[in-house]
Amino acid sequence: MTRNLQIASIVNMSLGGLFILIGFVTPAWIIATNASWGLLGACGYSTCISYVSRPAKLSAALALLVLSFIMEFVGVILVGVGCGCSGPKKNLILGGSVLSIVSAFFSVVGIAVAVSFFFSVSSTVTLGYSFGMTLLGAILALVAGILGIKAYKTFESE
Repeated sequence: MTRNLQIASIVNMSLGGLFILIGFVTPAWIIATNASWGLLGACGYSTCISYVSRPAKLSAALALLVLSFIMEFVGVILVGVGCGCSGPKKNLILGGSVLSIVSAFFSVVGIAVAVSFFFSVSSTVTLGYSFGMTLLGAILALVAGILGIKAYKTFESE
């Protein structure tokens, strides 16, 4: 059972990190009839541009999401290395799992900052798939962290 929890944790962390990455690099956080805006740039009429000067809130949201992605990536490595280890190395599973939960927290804060900026610009925005992918990544990161902690506790009691 411990091995299955570890594998489930690694899979969820990997998918969570992938969805966070896709979410912050795609330009569809908000969508209008003929354009969409993201954290890195905007697209309209089959042309995409990057921001010349990014607003501070978008820079903060981007920094939080990049940090979240890095933490999720390191968490996958820690849990992966910790699989099958005994003794002090099993603590890698716990460390990677806690890192995944912290990553989920940073993602949620980054999402909140980005959405608050977009709603301050226009009160009638439609949230796009980039927002959804990032939120799904945060949820998967949280689930991965919980599964990893459960695997660590199960491993500890065996």
